[in-house]
Amino acid sequence: MKKFKFLSAMAALLVAGAMVSCTSSDDPVIKPIISGLTTGEITYKVTVTSNVETKFTFNGETKTGKTAEFEVNASNYKAALTAKAEPVDPAYSLGEKNAKVSFSTEKQTALVEFNFVKPSTEEKSQAEMIAGGTVANDAENQKATGVDVAVSVPEGTVITGNTTDPFSVTAYQEPVSQETAEIKKDQAVSADIYTFDCKPDGAIFDKELTLKANLGKDAAGLMVAVNEVNYIVDKDGFVEFKAKHFSTYTITILGRVVSFTPGKKQISSSTIELKAGENEFKYDMYQGIETSETGAALYLLASLLGNPQVKVVEGTGSFNSSAAGTATLTIEQEYLDATVQSNTKTFSARVWGEAVATVTPADGGSHSGGAGE
Repeated sequence: MKKFKFLSAMAALLVAGAMVSCTSSDDPVIKPIISGLTTGEITYKVTVTSNVETKFTFNGETKTGKTAEFEVNASNYKAALTAKAEPVDPAYSLGEKNAKVSFSTEKQTALVEFNFVKPSTEEKSQAEMIAGGTVANDAENQKATGVDVAVSVPEGTVITGNTTDPFSVTAYQEPVSQETAEIKKDQAVSADIYTFDCKPDGAIFDKELTLKANLGKDAAGLMVAVNEVNYIVDKDGFVEFKAKHFSTYTITILGRVVSFTPGKKQISSSTIELKAGENEFKYDMYQGIETSETGAALYLLASLLGNPQVKVVEGTGSFNSSAAGTATLTIEQEYLDATVQSNTKTFSARVWGEAVATVTPADGGSHSGGAGE
């Protein structure tokens, strides 16, 4: 009997000791489990701008103004879409202009700039032209496009076909098509930069006429094509070519990809509060391409990489947490550094791609607790 009482007393002491020894410092720590982390569905965006009131059409949607933005969700975007622009005022000649746009994980945004001009007012008669005359685009057209072009006809030339007066030439700045979906080494890349509209269309010359265009000194040394014939822009920025009829002539800058290097950069890192269940977060990321290039070189890079302007935009994401607590939210962003060569000149740019989020829970969170019975 005494032995039973002793054992009972010992059991009571052990239970009592167990009850007082279960403090918060001894509770096991449960680290929140993160699942379902996403930075949201990619929305590809194209921004279109114009120097005049314009009707824009993209992916079946139409908007009017000097600027408009269109979105294409990843679930239904197509490999190549056409951005169309038509000036509201019919005084701006050549009417509708188009630019092709494609997207990829490296190219989530595109910027297409349309620049409409009125026809040049400088005119010459047929008699003046066959006497060895020259006609150029007027000062207003030169200012609007940044290029001056002149057409010279050898003296004594016989003109047939459409000989309707007056004779003129107007320069147009082309919108940059951005059709490249995948970038590869040694890949050819090109961009139409200017079109020269010679009037009267269809005039035929028995001697070669000369078209000489000043593309600017930043274009010096570039390789360009005019109607599939290649030329090198001279040291002063001029390109000269021959023709035997009046039509539209487009200057296309030519290049190739000499290198491209993918990478990833940490954009931000911050502490966030977790709650059990679904959590949402916001973050900043870059869109567009970074480059110091301008003029024709920028045209070439934009045709390959997309949006020629870089900006900071807000992204959103969500995830589930098994428990409350704190965590570190880290945002990294992928990029592609590309170098393009035209003739002997090289140009470089960085295009920003997808953002990648990481949520790392801190030690701590809820406790399992404990109690004696």
